[in-house]
Amino acid sequence: MRYIKGLTKDTLKLLKRIYQQSKYYQVRQRAHCIQLSYQGYKISELMEIFQVSRNTIYNWFNAWELSKFSGLYNSHGRGRKKLFSVEQDQQIKNWVKDTPKNLEKVQEKILREWGNTVSKKTIKRIIKLAYMGWYRIKRRVGGNPLPEFYDKKVRGCPPNRIRGLVRPVKELDKLKEQESTGEIEIRYVDESGFCLIPYIPYAWQERSQKIEVPSQQSKRLNVLGFLTGFALEGRGQRAEGRRSKFPSSLLPCGSKSPLSARCMVWLGFKSPSKHKNFCLLPSIFCLHLSRQNELEAYTFECSINSDVIVACIDKFCEKITKKTVLIMGNSSIHQNNFLWNKEEEWAEKGLEIFFLPTYSPHLNIIEILWRFIKYKWLESDAYESYSALVDAVENILKNFGTEYTINFV
Repeated sequence: MRYIKGLTKDTLKLLKRIYQQSKYYQVRQRAHCIQLSYQGYKISELMEIFQVSRNTIYNWFNAWELSKFSGLYNSHGRGRKKLFSVEQDQQIKNWVKDTPKNLEKVQEKILREWGNTVSKKTIKRIIKLAYMGWYRIKRRVGGNPLPEFYDKKVRGCPPNRIRGLVRPVKELDKLKEQESTGEIEIRYVDESGFCLIPYIPYAWQERSQKIEVPSQQSKRLNVLGFLTGFALEGRGQRAEGRRSKFPSSLLPCGSKSPLSARCMVWLGFKSPSKHKNFCLLPSIFCLHLSRQNELEAYTFECSINSDVIVACIDKFCEKITKKTVLIMGNSSIHQNNFLWNKEEEWAEKGLEIFFLPTYSPHLNIIEILWRFIKYKWLESDAYESYSALVDAVENILKNFGTEYTINFV
C-alpha cells in the first residue's frame, strides 16, 4: 500500500491553503488528495472520494514526489491548442468592431484570410476574453454643442445663433453656487411622453422562458416638469395634491391653440387615486422636481406646445417666493417669440430662464427621472392597456419621494 510521507508542518499548511483558495478545481483536488494520503487514507478510499481511477491517484503521487507543489498544476501544453495567435485574436476583435451586429461576416473573413472554419461560439469566447460584451447600442443626440459654451474660461455671453438667454456652462455652475447658499432657487424644466410602445430595458429572466412585453399603437400621456436643485427649510413635508381642470384664465392672450381638452394638475406629491371625470390623454408630462425628490407635475390631454409651457410658467410664477431660475433645453417649443416676449414680465415676478447649450440633455437632471420611470419603475404589466399605463405612471408620480426616489449626486 502506498502513502505520501515526510510532509512538514509548513508543507501541510501550504497544501491546506491551496486546497481552500486555489481557483483551479483540479489543483484543489490534488492538494486535498496529498493531504488525505499523508493522514493514512488508502488508495481505494481516495478513489471513492475523488471518483477517479487508481492510475490517476498514482499519477498524482508521482507528480508530487517528482515536482512537489508544481506537480499539482497541469504542465504546459496540455489540452487543446489555441486556434489563433495573440495577433489574430486582436484582428478578430477589430473585425467584430467593424460589424458588431453580424458575426457571420467575421466568420467569412477568418475563412478567407486564414482558411479556418470557426463557430460563432468560438468568436464570442475570443471577444469576451478581450473584454467585449453584448450590450444595447445607445442613442445619442444628433449634433454637438457649441464648444464656447463649455469653455470654463469664457467670460460673458458669446454671440449666439439662437435668440434668447443662452449662456455658457460656466454660468450654470455659478447659479448652482448661488442656489447652495440660498440666494436663488433653480428649477429644471423638461417634457416627456408615455405610450403603449414600450421602452425595452434589461431584466433578469430564465433562459428558457423570456419575458415579453406587448407593444401596440396608442395615445400618448404628456407631461411638463420643474425640478429644484436643493430642498430648502420647510420643504420636507409632502404636499397634498388635487386634480382640477386647467383654468382658461391661464391661457396666454392671443393663443391660437387653446387648451380645450381637460387637463390634470398635480399640485404636490399626492393626488386622488381614481380618475373620476378626468381623462388622461397620451402625451407629455410637465413636472417640477428637486434633488430632494420633491415633485410637482402637470399632465395634459393636449400636446405640449409653447402655449402650454407659457401657461404653466404663469401658474408657477404665483408660487415664487424668491428669485427663481428655470433651466430649459433649446427645443423649438422653448425657443420662440412667444416665450421671449414673456421674459420681461416673468423677470418682474422674480423668474428668469436659463437656456442650456444645444445638444446637452445631460445637463438637465430631470432627464434622469424620465429614464428611471421608463426603464426601471414601469413594470411590464403597465403596457397591457392604456388605462394600466396611466395608472402606473400616476402611481409613480404620487409616490415619488417615498416609494420611488433618486439620489441626485
